[in-house]
Amino acid sequence: MRSGEYEAHDERVLGNGDFVESLLRDTNTSEIHVPKRTLDGIIKSIVEMLGIKPELLRQRNRIKELVDARAVICHLAVREYNFNGVAVARALNMSRSGVSVAIKRGLDIISVRPALSATLLIDKSRTSR
Repeated sequence: MRSGEYEAHDERVLGNGDFVESLLRDTNTSEIHVPKRTLDGIIKSIVEMLGIKPELLRQRNRIKELVDARAVICHLAVREYNFNGVAVARALNMSRSGVSVAIKRGLDIISVRPALSATLLIDKSRTSR
C-alpha cells in the first residue's frame, strides 16, 4: 500500500485489499451474523431445563448434575455462540483450563441428550436469518 492510498482491510481475513473487497462483496452477511444471545441467557436456559439453582453453578463442587450443567454451558457458549473461554470461566467461577476440558465433556453430554441444546440452537438459527 502506497502512502495515502486506501486498501480494504478486515482483521479476520488474511489477504490483500482486492481479495478482502471481493470476499466481503460475495459473502452473504447473514451467514456470518452472530446471534444476540448473552452468556447469562445461555446459563439461564440450561439451568431452567435441568432444574438447577443458578447460584450452585458458581460453587466449586463435584456434584454430577452441576458438573454436567457447567460442561453443557461451556460447550454451547464457546463452540456454538463463540464466547471466549475466559468470559465463560468468569461466569461459572472456573479456570480457563477447566472450561477447555468441560467443552469436550459437554459435547459428549449433548450427543446423548440433544434436547439440552435443541432449544438454544433453534433460537440461534432464527436470529441468524
